[in-house]
Amino acid sequence: MPQEKKFSMKMPTYPSNAEAERSVLASLLLDKSVAIKTLTSLNEEDFFEPRHKLILQAMKALDADGIELDFVSLVEKLQRASLLEEAGGIGYIGELSNYIASAAACRQHVAILKKLSLLRGLLNASKDIAEDVYTSDDAAASLEHAQNVILDLAMGRVDSTLVHIGSVVNEVVHNYEVLSSSETRVTGLLTGYNNLDQAMNGLQKSDLIVLAARPGVGKTAFALSIACNIARRPEYKDKKVLVFSLEMDDKQLAQRMLCNVGQVNATKLRQVELDTGDFVRFHKAMDVLAGSQIYLDQTAETNPEQIFAKCKQFVLEKGGVDLIIIDYLQLMESGQKQHAGNRQGEVAYISRRIKLLAKQLNVPIILLSQLSRGVEINGEKPQLHHLRDSGAIEQDADIVMFLHKAPNQPVEETYIECIIAKYRAGEPGSHAFRWDGSTFTFTPANPKILDHLPQKDQPSDTPPDQASANPEVKRVPATPVYGDTVPNVGMSRQEVEQVPFDAGQLDPPPADPYKDFLKETEDKR
Repeated sequence: MPQEKKFSMKMPTYPSNAEAERSVLASLLLDKSVAIKTLTSLNEEDFFEPRHKLILQAMKALDADGIELDFVSLVEKLQRASLLEEAGGIGYIGELSNYIASAAACRQHVAILKKLSLLRGLLNASKDIAEDVYTSDDAAASLEHAQNVILDLAMGRVDSTLVHIGSVVNEVVHNYEVLSSSETRVTGLLTGYNNLDQAMNGLQKSDLIVLAARPGVGKTAFALSIACNIARRPEYKDKKVLVFSLEMDDKQLAQRMLCNVGQVNATKLRQVELDTGDFVRFHKAMDVLAGSQIYLDQTAETNPEQIFAKCKQFVLEKGGVDLIIIDYLQLMESGQKQHAGNRQGEVAYISRRIKLLAKQLNVPIILLSQLSRGVEINGEKPQLHHLRDSGAIEQDADIVMFLHKAPNQPVEETYIECIIAKYRAGEPGSHAFRWDGSTFTFTPANPKILDHLPQKDQPSDTPPDQASANPEVKRVPATPVYGDTVPNVGMSRQEVEQVPFDAGQLDPPPADPYKDFLKETEDKR
């Protein structure tokens, strides 16, 4: 009987390159320009040898203290911390000083260290996942744990969450210096609305922004408008936006966004009454959105864990995400048995998990939410206690914004008040927007108009509707046309594509129709 073959696998040592590690440390020590450009991009996990980790740690501490990095200061720093001998001794530090520093070689060696560090991280991650699988009774929990481990590795996270404040304040000051020399001086993702961008400095990473309103006020349209504004900006062509809609399907979302970007009347679109100019803008809006990085998810029933999993998978596949929109909170379920029959506890769990997602992915999340009926019953402006189902929403959110529509406004001239009720990093305030329901468009307006909007059951003192004052505007009914010619347009799709058009023409009109009205009112006073 033939003997069974015995297989044995000898685990190789961890991937490392001691010579590359020494070369990088020497370049940091001997070339000030290399240290300035490279030191902040390195961490201890990039080095395998323990003594090299200690030397890098001392270098970073000197840099945080504002002390020039050289042989004497490095030795003194290690000596004061009683780590000099553990770091190789004064002789080893002296050997590093004998290297020939080269910025080009340093960049190559840093790339080598980063690659080897990633490979070591993968080995550690595989061990961690294997140990969890062998000891776990919950397959779903093990899968989530594996996703988290790989995601943390892919996003360059390290196991330790403790950092010395010196490195943090140094980064804050550096960011301010960079920002002060830029033109926009906005640190976050621009919403496309100057009034909001100035008030909030853009959408900040890891922030949870709750956008709440009563049904029909326009919270979905407002969130989609921000996505459309991002799609319009040429410098944002690589910005990735995820839209999770639990209320509308992807075609409904796309139609709203096409009307917004192309400034196309939604009623004319539904009734197939677009004229030549409408259709050209409609077609060009399609090009703008198709060339953007906006992704839609129309899952009707979902929970935070499913959104977590989809976002993590997206980050792994696409390399990151810049904005997440979730519409809306009250349609979500927690997916946790312990919350059965406890809606407040369920909503609290959901809002907390969404905040953790924003922090983990380091991305702003706009979470839409309903307001309670108390806003309509009492006829008052929304306040934080009107957030529906749970006070935990207010607690978890970094920013809470309300959209409020004063009653008795004409449909053609409707103004929305955007109330920043909570702003963890700044001051609350109110901002005015003109709402065009025909194109799902919000346009920043003069905030003084808010003082002139009608209150409950009071007539409006707004100027006459300009559109209704033009009797020559008529609808042309659609007539069926067969072949390649588009109805009411008189052009084929191929001819439409040849029409010269600048994407900048798709920007919403910046004019404020109340400008003259406000001036006349102030003159009378």
